[in-house]
Amino acid sequence: MIVCNLYGGLGNQMFQYAFGKSHAERTGEDIYFSTDFSTDKSNFFKAAFNLEINFLNSRDLNQLFGPIYANKYLRKSLGKFNNLPFSPKNFFFEKNYAFDPNFFNLEATNIKYFQGYWQSFKYFKGMEDLIRRDFKFFNTFSCIPISEKIEKVKSVAIHIRRGDYLSVQKNKSIYNVCSKDYYYQAIDILSERFENLQFFVFSDDKKWAFDNICSLYKNSHLVDLNNYSDSSYLDMFLISKCENQIIANSTFSWWGAWLNSNENKIVISPEAWYLNGNTTNDLLPYDWIRL
Repeated sequence: MIVCNLYGGLGNQMFQYAFGKSHAERTGEDIYFSTDFSTDKSNFFKAAFNLEINFLNSRDLNQLFGPIYANKYLRKSLGKFNNLPFSPKNFFFEKNYAFDPNFFNLEATNIKYFQGYWQSFKYFKGMEDLIRRDFKFFNTFSCIPISEKIEKVKSVAIHIRRGDYLSVQKNKSIYNVCSKDYYYQAIDILSERFENLQFFVFSDDKKWAFDNICSLYKNSHLVDLNNYSDSSYLDMFLISKCENQIIANSTFSWWGAWLNSNENKIVISPEAWYLNGNTTNDLLPYDWIRL
C-alpha cells in the first residue's frame, strides 16, 4: 500500500500523482492519496480528467501512523528530521528538487508514505502512456470556441506567470520571473522555423501580457481565462492543444506542454526556474529548448 500526499496547485499535484501512480505500478501495490487541504482541491482531477482518486482522511492516517504523523503541521516539521528514533521507517520525504533514483529500489511493504513535490519526468519514465491516459482531458472541452480556433491555425501557447511570484513574499525569494526578453527570444526562435504563427497568451497578469506581448505581436491572442479559478484546468487544456509551447517556470504550463500530443512539437522553457540556482536537469525533458 502506497500513500502519497497531494498539496500545492494543480501542476504540483499532477507531479505527485504521477510519482505515486507510477511507483505503485512498478511494485504492484495499491495507491492512496492524502491531502493537506481543508477543502477538496482534488476536485481538479475529477473535473479535468474524470479521474477518481482513493483518498485517506486524517482519521485514516491516525490509524495507520499515529496522531503525530496524521497532523499535517507536525508531519512537515518532522520531515526535516526523518532520522529521529520514533520516525516511522516507512515514511519517505523528498530531500530536495533533484531526482533520486533510490526510490526505485524500495520494495513492496505493508505501507509506504511519500511526501514531496517529485518534480521530475524521470520518476514516471517508462510509464508515460499510463500517465497520459489518466491525464486525458474531457473531449467536451474541445467545444470551447477558442479551442476550435487553436486547432485551425499554426498555434503557439505562451504562458506568463507573474502574480504570486511577485506578490507572495516567500515566492519572491524562491522563483525567477521570466523577462520580456525571454519571451521575445523564444518567439523569434519559433518564427524562424514556422510561418503564419498564431500566439495564444495565457497569464495571471493580463496587463503585462498585453503591454509586452499582445500589443507588439498582431498575430497574438490574449486568452481571457483565469488560471487561478476552480476551472484553471481549462487553461492547461488549451495550452496542450497548441502545436508548440513557450512555457514559464511553472509546473502548470510544464504539464500543458508535456500533455501536448504533437510528436513534432517544440517546447521552449526558461533555464533558470529558481533564484538559488537549483538545476532543472531533472525537471525539463531533454528535447525541450532551454533559454
